[in-house]
Amino acid sequence: YAPLPTMVQMSWKGQVLATGGELKNTFCIGVDGRFYPSPYVGDLEDLRTVEALKETIGRMETLLEVEPKVVACDLHPKYNATVVAEELGLPVLKIQHHFAHILSCMAENDCEDPVIGVSFDGTGYGTDGTIWGGEILRCDYNGFERLGSIKPFPLSYCIRISKKRSFICSIASIALSNRFPNKTFQSYPSTGNWHGITICD
Repeated sequence: YAPLPTMVQMSWKGQVLATGGELKNTFCIGVDGRFYPSPYVGDLEDLRTVEALKETIGRMETLLEVEPKVVACDLHPKYNATVVAEELGLPVLKIQHHFAHILSCMAENDCEDPVIGVSFDGTGYGTDGTIWGGEILRCDYNGFERLGSIKPFPLSYCIRISKKRSFICSIASIALSNRFPNKTFQSYPSTGNWHGITICD
């Protein structure tokens, strides 16, 4: 629980700030082999939440008596978390969204070995400048290789729609129906935040 650290056995040295994602934001401060997650900050679409992020970063740095020398942020150039990182005046390391999720799982499990990670977290800005989603990546702490992903499909109003999982499932159902005309695909809502697609014969 924040701000108790996740510890790794690897002999990492230094202090780093990671500003987190645009939605459901939390950030993290790394001090050598200890990683301190922040409390929940919120969605950064609202200016007040962006200000709360900046204030909470300052409080955590004071609490932990650290001065990060580098800041990591999302690769997306228009995310407010990225803008906050760039405004700090520190060297910035931009990380692809799905790669970041897999790295955090590796660190949380103190994994030093290369892994094949599967990240179906939603959309993320890709290294090729397109929107990625549903990624299978071969990863280590130095980088990743994209092994597979969900085939891209067109979305209108993509920023808002990308947050509407049921709508994306409906669009994917149409795309699948066009590709496999002898099958019927139907999207359905289920409990919590999960949505799915069924194949109806």
